[in-house]
Amino acid sequence: MKALIYTWLILGIAFLAYDYLGAPKSQRMVFERGPDGIRGDAAEKGIVEKQGSLGGQLTAPVNTEVARASAPKFEPPAIESLEVLTKNWTVIPLSAFPRVVKLMRDVEFKMSAGFSRMAAGGMVTALGCENGVVTLAPVPTSTARGYVRVSETDLKSQFAEPYQKWVAWRVETLRQQWEKNQQTKPNAVGVEVPAGAIDESGKPVRAGNGSYPILLASMNAGDVTDITPKKVKRMGTPQLVTTEGRPTWVIDVHYDTIVFCGPMEAHAQAHIRDGKVVRWVYPGSGEPVP
Repeated sequence: MKALIYTWLILGIAFLAYDYLGAPKSQRMVFERGPDGIRGDAAEKGIVEKQGSLGGQLTAPVNTEVARASAPKFEPPAIESLEVLTKNWTVIPLSAFPRVVKLMRDVEFKMSAGFSRMAAGGMVTALGCENGVVTLAPVPTSTARGYVRVSETDLKSQFAEPYQKWVAWRVETLRQQWEKNQQTKPNAVGVEVPAGAIDESGKPVRAGNGSYPILLASMNAGDVTDITPKKVKRMGTPQLVTTEGRPTWVIDVHYDTIVFCGPMEAHAQAHIRDGKVVRWVYPGSGEPVP
């Protein structure tokens, strides 16, 4: 029996020696260690790198989801609420009037000869609003006048729908400008500085007509679309402040624009640094001006 076992061992060793030493390379049975890089699920599922017939290594596909996530995305800015835009309903642009409103309480109208009274629920004409007080008339042609607070009419609810439409328009306008800047001006604002537009200290120089050539150049270059030279009403005096840890000249710009209830005067700021306009923003929220 021992002789038989020894015979089988000798034959087994002989076959193995032949396979590794005597057999052609193409016929050998190869047992190789998997690549050290295989870990986790890939190792459990037997996913390994393979050598092609010409020795080229098959590479893993690019993770498109990761590449897509790392690409810059437009982040919708925070839009001012109706309370902020109207300064808590104390300032409503004249462009919102005249309009028909519903009374929430009885109102007394003063006429040239006596008084008249309108009950709550009645429809009257709002002629304007100042410091939160609405001026009313029974009908548009009447000389009689009554006065109530904004909350004593349905004005707030009337502005809700136009405001939502304006917000949608505002966000879409900002998105389009962002996409344009990504394609044409990814490094933000900064047009050629007109000669004499800044002094030796970097302060913007005001022209004889009250404007600043460096700001007009920025508008004309399309750095800002909501503000154009024709819409500007006035420009303030440059103020030196620190933004992003760097000295920056800030100029207030008042201009005509369109808001939720029609045209009104808006307030923006131009930031000038290193002799260039680096941004246009709204001073309250800090959001970019479209």
